[in-house]
Amino acid sequence: MKLKIGIPKSMPWSAFHFRNYRLLLLGNASSQFGDHMQLVAQNWLVWQITGSVTALGLAAFVGMAPRLLFGFLGGPLVDKYNRRRLLGVTQFVALLFALSFSIAVVTENISYLLVLFFIFSLETTQIINQTTRQALLQELVPRINIPSAISLNATGNNLARIVGPALGGILIPLTGVAGLMFINTFTFLVIVIAVMLMKISPLFKNELNQEDASFKEDLIKGYLYIWHNNQLRMLIYLGMISSLLIMPFTSLLVAYVDTILRKGPQFYGLLTAAFGIGGVLGAMNSAAIRSNVGKTITILLAVLQGSAFLFFGLTSYPTLALFMMLLLGFATVTYNNSVVTAMQLTTAPDYMGRVMGIYLMNKAVTALGALLLGFAASLLGVNWAFVLSGALYLFLGAGVQYAKRELGAEAISPAVNRKRDMD
Repeated sequence: MKLKIGIPKSMPWSAFHFRNYRLLLLGNASSQFGDHMQLVAQNWLVWQITGSVTALGLAAFVGMAPRLLFGFLGGPLVDKYNRRRLLGVTQFVALLFALSFSIAVVTENISYLLVLFFIFSLETTQIINQTTRQALLQELVPRINIPSAISLNATGNNLARIVGPALGGILIPLTGVAGLMFINTFTFLVIVIAVMLMKISPLFKNELNQEDASFKEDLIKGYLYIWHNNQLRMLIYLGMISSLLIMPFTSLLVAYVDTILRKGPQFYGLLTAAFGIGGVLGAMNSAAIRSNVGKTITILLAVLQGSAFLFFGLTSYPTLALFMMLLLGFATVTYNNSVVTAMQLTTAPDYMGRVMGIYLMNKAVTALGALLLGFAASLLGVNWAFVLSGALYLFLGAGVQYAKRELGAEAISPAVNRKRDMD
C-alpha cells in the first residue's frame, strides 16, 4: 500500500502549547545563540594565535570532520536509548568540553592544536545531540503539530543566525574571546536544565527498539529501512543536493562582496542578515504550507531557491543582490522545513534516530560542496561559480522532483498512525 505523506494543516504556533516542547525550544534557542557566538570567538582566537587563513580553513574543516566520520553512528544510539536522557548526557559532556575550552583561553594555556582538539570534541557531541533533538519531537508534540514545531525551531535558528554573530562581534571588545566562550558554556547548562524539567507523558512515549540487537545490526536495519522507502530516499537526496549546491555559498560570500559588488564588511553583514531575515519569514510561513514532496509547491520552492541563487551570481548591483539573498533565505528555509517535516511524518518512531542521523550528515556534504565551489570559482570566477551551482540545482533539485512528482511513500503502520495522530 502506498500513501502520499503530506503536511497536515497546523497553526504556526500550535506546538508552543506543549510544555515539554517549550522547554526544548528554549534549550535549542539558547544553544543556537551560543553556537553562533562561539564560532565568532573561535575564528577570532585562531586568527590571533596563527594569523593564517590556512589555519582558519583547517579549523573549519575540523569542525565538519566529525559529521563526515561519525555522522551515521549517532542514529542507532538515539533509537536504542531513552532520548531525553541521551540528550541530557551529551549536552552535559559538551558543557564540560566548553568549560575546559573557556578556562584554557582565560588562563592563556591555549595553542592552535588544543583549539582544534576542542573544536573536534564539541562537534562530535553535536552529532548525537542534534540527531536526538530531531527524533525527540515525536515524543513532545502530537503528529499534527510537528510542522509547527519544526517551523518554530527554524525561526529560532535563523534569529540566532542574525543576532548571534552580531552580538558576538559587539561583545568581543568588551569581554574578550573567553567571555563569549563562557556565555556559550552557560547555554549548554540551559538545555541540560530544560531536559531535566521535561516530563514525557505516556501518551507521547514511543516504544523504542528494545531488541537485543548489536550496534552493527541496528545500523544495517536503518540503512535497509531507508533503502526500501522510496519517499525517504527522495527526501534525503533533496536535503543533500541543497546542502551540496546551495549552502556552500557562505564560504565564498566575502570574495563575492569584495570582487563583484565592490563593497566592504558592512555590506557583507547586510547580506548575511538578509538571508537570515528571509529564513525567519520562511520558517514562520512553512507550518501553514500543505505540501507533498514531489507536489507543485515544493517544486516551485526549489525553482525559487535555484533561481534566486543563479540571479544572485549574475547581478553586480548591491540592492538586487540583497533582494535575491532575502528570496534565497526564504526559499531555502521553507523548502528545508518541508523536507524535514515530511521525513518526520514518514518515518516510524523507532527508526527516527537513524533516519535523522543520515539526513544530518548534510553539514559534511556542505563542506564538500564548499571545496567544489571554491575550485569552480578559481576557474570561472566566483560569480559564474554561483551561476553554475544554481543552474545545477534547478536541474538536480527541481528537475528530479518534477520527474518523480507521482512518487509515493511507504505507509507507516496503522498502529503508528493511530498513536501519532492527535487531531
